[in-house]
Amino acid sequence: MANFKLQSIFRGYKRLFGMTAEVYNENGDLLDSVDINNSRKRVSFSFDKDDALLGNNRSDVTIKLIDENGDAHNFKRGRSAQFDLDDDEQTFTTSISSRKRRQRMRIRPSAQKLDNEGPVFSSGNAGSVDENVDPGSLVYDADASDA
Repeated sequence: MANFKLQSIFRGYKRLFGMTAEVYNENGDLLDSVDINNSRKRVSFSFDKDDALLGNNRSDVTIKLIDENGDAHNFKRGRSAQFDLDDDEQTFTTSISSRKRRQRMRIRPSAQKLDNEGPVFSSGNAGSVDENVDPGSLVYDADASDA
C-alpha cells in the first residue's frame, strides 16, 4: 500500500477560509478530506495510491471545494481584498500516474470580490399616506442596490 501526496496550490491568494476540500477517485469514492480555515494557499492531500488508481496506470482524481461559511469570505489577497466562491461547490480534475508518488496541481476557483460598502438607496426620502388606509397596505416602496 503506497501513499500518494497531492498538493493543490491556490495561485494569487494568501489565505483560505471556511471551506472543505475533498479528493475523489473515478468511482466517486472519497480518498481524503481537508478542513480549510485560515490556511495558507497550499492544501495537501494524502491517500492510498491503489485506491486512487483502481488498477490502472493512470487515473483521474477530482478535487471538490465546498463553501462552509455562507456568504463570508473564502479567500484573502493582499491586506484587505476578500473573495467568496461563486458557487458553493466547485470541482477540479487532474490525472495521476502509477509512476509518481506525489504531484502538484494549480487550482483557480471562480470567486467574486466582496465589498464592505453599504447599499445605495435611490428612492425618495419622503412620502405621504392617505387617511384610513387598510392595515397591511404598502405605504412606501424603497429602491436600493448593493453594487
